[in-house]
Amino acid sequence: METLTKRLLILCDYLVSIKRIKNDREFAGIIGITPGLISDIRNGRKDPGLKVIQGIAKMFTEVNIYWLLLGSGEMINAKTPPTEAEGVKNSDDLSEIKSLLFKIESEQNKVLINSQTILQAVKKADQTAQAGTTPEQRSAAALEQIRKNRQEAASGSKAKK
Repeated sequence: METLTKRLLILCDYLVSIKRIKNDREFAGIIGITPGLISDIRNGRKDPGLKVIQGIAKMFTEVNIYWLLLGSGEMINAKTPPTEAEGVKNSDDLSEIKSLLFKIESEQNKVLINSQTILQAVKKADQTAQAGTTPEQRSAAALEQIRKNRQEAASGSKAKK
């Protein structure tokens, strides 16, 4: 079974073959992401996220989003997508799409939270670092602060459950 990543690469190669785009760099620019992200996806270092999917849905309306997300149907729509009034014909597909998008968004939020935690720890370590400390001491203080922040975050998420 093809994965979302594989289908995205098939789509990109198809768009190049029909001269809709010149290359991955142009594709990335059109859908609003960096060329580096497409390279990472192509080389298996990252999976496509919500921004990639939204960009494709917005800028390449001829692409069957069901095919992209689920592998069902044809890659290119034979007609325009259904209007809101027509509704979605298969509620199972819609549920699965919503589930996939939720998972993607959740993973992106986790990365964002981890990035913010690290940034806060580094800032706090810099604020508490005293004049005359070595870079190694400041690094150790930053790592300690990261550990504390993670423990606090884990305690907070346990308390919420």
